Amino acid sequence: MNQKYERERQEADFFDEVPHELDYPPEKERAYRFRTAAEPGVSPRLFIFGCVGVVILFGLMAFFFSEKSEVSKNDLTLLKKSLDRIETRLGEMDILNKRMDGLEKEVKHLRASVGNAVANIEKGRETPTAAKVETEYYTVRSGDSLYNIAKKHGLTVDRLTQLNQLNPKKPIQPGQQLVVSP
Repeated sequence: MNQKYERERQEADFFDEVPHELDYPPEKERAYRFRTAAEPGVSPRLFIFGCVGVVILFGLMAFFFSEKSEVSKNDLTLLKKSLDRIETRLGEMDILNKRMDGLEKEVKHLRASVGNAVANIEKGRETPTAAKVETEYYTVRSGDSLYNIAKKHGLTVDRLTQLNQLNPKKPIQPGQQLVVSP
C-alpha cells in the first residue's frame, strides 16, 4: 500500500514538473487567459480597456488640475505617443490571442493523432509500408566472375554470395540466375 502511494505521488510530481520545464503552464493555470463572454469574471480585453481608460482619466486630470492654465504641446504629444503605444500593444495582444487559439486547436489535433496512433499500435495494426523493391536477376555468361558481376551491379562479392547463398570458392556456371538487387 505504501509503495502504491509513493508511486502515485511520484507520478503527480512528474506531471506537475513537465509543464514548468517546457515553460508552458498547466491547463488549470492558463484557464483564466481564455475566458469567454459567457463565463463569469473580468475578461482580459475589458481589463485592458479599463487600464487605458484610467490612463486617459489621469491625463485629463493632470490637464485640468495643473497649476498652469495651458497645457504645453509637449505634454499633449507625450500623451498621444503613450496612447499610440497602448493601442499598438492591444493590437499585438489580439494577434497573440488568435495565435494561441490556433495553437490550442493544433495541440488538440496532435493529441488526437497520437491517441489514434497508440490505439493502432495496441490493436496490432501495421502501418502501410513502402512498396517492395523488385528483385533483379542476372544471367551468368561465359567468362563472368563473381567479382565482375558484383562490380557491375554495385555490390561486393561477399554481398553477392550472401544474396545467392553461394560458396565463393565454387565456380558459377553460364546460364545460372543470380540475384543482384541490394
